[in-house]
Amino acid sequence: MGYQNLIGALLLLITIAGNSTSTLSLTTSNGSGGAGGTSSSSSSFGNVVVEEPEFTDVIENVTVPAGRNVKLGCSVRNLGSYKVAWMHFEQSTILTVHNHVITRNPRISVTHDKHDKHRTWYLHINNVHEEDKGRYMCQINTVAAKTQFGYLHVVESIFLKYVELVASLN
Repeated sequence: MGYQNLIGALLLLITIAGNSTSTLSLTTSNGSGGAGGTSSSSSSFGNVVVEEPEFTDVIENVTVPAGRNVKLGCSVRNLGSYKVAWMHFEQSTILTVHNHVITRNPRISVTHDKHDKHRTWYLHINNVHEEDKGRYMCQINTVAAKTQFGYLHVVESIFLKYVELVASLN
């Protein structure tokens, strides 16, 4: 390794050392100057490879009756020090960032399974309303943000219609 490459690799290691949650793997040279076994979702400098976060599954589109609770899941691998955020796309509303609820809507909460290999961040919406319908975006705050969408379709609840009908008869 040349002197400049060694200095560059050391600077990268110093930068990464402050972030103990980054996923690192060392690769060996294959004799032709290239690195072997690197992933397309990684950034490399010299022989140090830093895995980029990536989605491991799609966000399912969900249909739910009004008044019910719903849970949308966003699974991420190699999150490191990056954060996951949930947004309601049509309303241009940031709902959650990491473990924190940003919106003032008390029906919104976020949980995640930190023991799961592919960390899944769940957006919970309690007592779903018609205005909750639309696209929900899960975003990883990488330099070029990574996003994916799921759609929530809200249908009329027959039970709620029945309750309204009975109430109107009294």
